[in-house]
Amino acid sequence: MKGCNKSGDNCKIYFQQTYVIIFILTFYTDFGERVGRIKVSRLIFGRLFLDDWFEGSLIDKIYDFLLHAEEIKEISRGVTFCWVFADVEKTVFENKTVIFGKLAKIKEEKIHERYDKKTRRIIEKIDEDEQDIDCYSDFVIDCSDKIITFEEKTGIIRIKNYKKIFSTTYNQYYKGEFSRLKIGVIPEKERIYDMLNEYDKINYIKYNIYSPNPKDRDEFRSIKKIMENGNFGRWNSKITGKEEGIKKDNMFVKQPIELIDDGYGDELKFGLQKGEKQDEIDYITKIKKTVVKTTGTKKDIIKAFIKAKEEYFKRKKEK
Repeated sequence: MKGCNKSGDNCKIYFQQTYVIIFILTFYTDFGERVGRIKVSRLIFGRLFLDDWFEGSLIDKIYDFLLHAEEIKEISRGVTFCWVFADVEKTVFENKTVIFGKLAKIKEEKIHERYDKKTRRIIEKIDEDEQDIDCYSDFVIDCSDKIITFEEKTGIIRIKNYKKIFSTTYNQYYKGEFSRLKIGVIPEKERIYDMLNEYDKINYIKYNIYSPNPKDRDEFRSIKKIMENGNFGRWNSKITGKEEGIKKDNMFVKQPIELIDDGYGDELKFGLQKGEKQDEIDYITKIKKTVVKTTGTKKDIIKAFIKAKEEYFKRKKEK
């Protein structure tokens, strides 16, 4: 597999680079087993932020990192697992350049059986006698619009794992540079407002939002201006209301929702009350998934993920 061409563009880029990222929750029918050749995936969308000063192609920079990222070890319930990127390659799909790859979580004792370190590829092996807890999830990056698609397996590879592994390995690979990678999940704001309307009042709101620079929209211009004037890269805040609760049309409720909906943040929690009942709702964990089915082949996965991504953003635009 050839590495990337680092020559890229000759111009320098001096602003925050923004990517959109898609999270995909994958499972097999009949409680995670393979049934025929049908693979079922649930997609979650998000945005990846790259703050960096550098020369060259952003896509080549991400591609180079994915090709050479070191494995990360993690201990869970006394068992050591290795996180690795595998099967990474560039390809062309319907005149679009895409990057395809896998994020794998493998027991350290099985790493040589399941992962070829020389070729950086997964070694397919299904144990029919016992449940195989080693797993991987596919991801696809559409280089034309910086959309990335990846899978999250329930209870094994979650959104928080993807955020941590992507950020940690990227920052380690480019440790000599002022380079930081962040991921923000993209929910659907209509569901947030519907949820708020089900309760009598908002007792508090907690959020962690990122500066949307250079993007500008009326829906979050006021908060963007506050962040620019204060030179904030991110804003981690908790706002508590008076006895009657926070007004639902307040700027500090609506604009963080708009930012989170556009992917500029990774936390959004509400303390809500209806009568005497009080709940804390973590909206990021209640993201609606888009379900797709594929045969499990690389070509079919890329086709299904790209189509689902385009349909998803078309629906958001129409709302």
